[in-house]
Amino acid sequence: MKYVTRNGWTVAATKQAIMDGNKGKRAHIYEAADTPGKGGGCLYLTPDGNKCAVGCFIPDGHEGQSLRGSVHMLLASHRDLEDSMPLHRDALAELQEIHDEGYDRNSDDPRPALLRWIDANVTDTEVPT
Repeated sequence: MKYVTRNGWTVAATKQAIMDGNKGKRAHIYEAADTPGKGGGCLYLTPDGNKCAVGCFIPDGHEGQSLRGSVHMLLASHRDLEDSMPLHRDALAELQEIHDEGYDRNSDDPRPALLRWIDANVTDTEVPT
């Protein structure tokens, strides 16, 4: 295992937050390509209430939900979130990548790939090396 849960989270609670917050599709917004300064992109929270992998861990109503960008940018901009995240920022970045790019292209639902990654890479207790 590479990562250990933190801030009172467990593997089970982390997986449940993803199942509860993500609606079985990428948290993506599609905007007209010809709109200056706009374009499609992944969001922590979409207008329809869907949350990306990391967005599932941002408290409802927190201004970080409206940010577009990497988890590293999110946590640099909102340092208070570091103490509420279930995993180290590097683990969150890996989850973000799976959500955004690396999940099974035969499925529109990123959740199974996210849960498999958690099962393979996260534990509730430190594993001796």
